[in-house]
Amino acid sequence: MQSLEELLTLWGLRCARCSDAFYAAATRYKRIDTALTILNVVASISVLSLSIGWSTYSKMLLTNPGDGKLPIAVASIVVVISSVLQYVLGCGALSIRYKEVGVEYASLRRKIEILTAIPPQMSELEALRVKYHEIATIAPLVPRGIWSKYARSHPEVGRLERQVQAEAEAQTGPKAEAAAA
Repeated sequence: MQSLEELLTLWGLRCARCSDAFYAAATRYKRIDTALTILNVVASISVLSLSIGWSTYSKMLLTNPGDGKLPIAVASIVVVISSVLQYVLGCGALSIRYKEVGVEYASLRRKIEILTAIPPQMSELEALRVKYHEIATIAPLVPRGIWSKYARSHPEVGRLERQVQAEAEAQTGPKAEAAAA
């Protein structure tokens, strides 16, 4: 690593990419949860309306009240399926979890920005590294499509990562060992 500033810049950019990706995942899961909720409400209202409407209509005509149960059954099945999907997918809880992790990464990025303004102590750098690791350990996986989008939107992270890796290999590779001997 050429400088402490480059290291902090790399960490800050990684945190920015992660917070962006986690916020996007939170938004995606919130939208899915909202869509399922709206479907549940519309289907439930349909069941209620069809039930009341059909029973009133069939009584007025004095016909067989069982003839119009198919629309009620279909709407009831839609309610059950969408409710089960909403429960099994747990998109509301996932949305909250992704947002929490996004906030953690954004907070860590702000700490890194402060440390770029003042010379940090080694203990502060170690605390940042540990915090980054803790967040990454507890974070749910971001869906591949979202992660790919945000990896492409932050190309400077990849460039810096390749540069750091090349420098590390130069310091620990066979050429460095031969030079040390």
